[in-house]
Amino acid sequence: MAEAVARRLGRHGVTVAAIRPVRATPTAPEIRYFHADDRAAALNLARQLGGQTWRVRDFLSYAKPPRPGTLEIWLPGGMVAAVD
Repeated sequence: MAEAVARRLGRHGVTVAAIRPVRATPTAPEIRYFHADDRAAALNLARQLGGQTWRVRDFLSYAKPPRPGTLEIWLPGGMVAAVD
């Protein structure tokens, strides 16, 4: 599923920096942002992906956030993708 999402994003000009397995996963697909200025981009990405109910979650208080402009897509079943 992560690879399919990455291909879809690529068709929209979005760079997927990495796809990696994780142990803890959400019960529904979600998009995470780490800087207040990235909220609109996260909501727009959720609209672009459509088809599923995407949760958009803020991680503004995350101790070591990635650089501004980075969003993370977390999928049920153990995959996460970082989007720049």
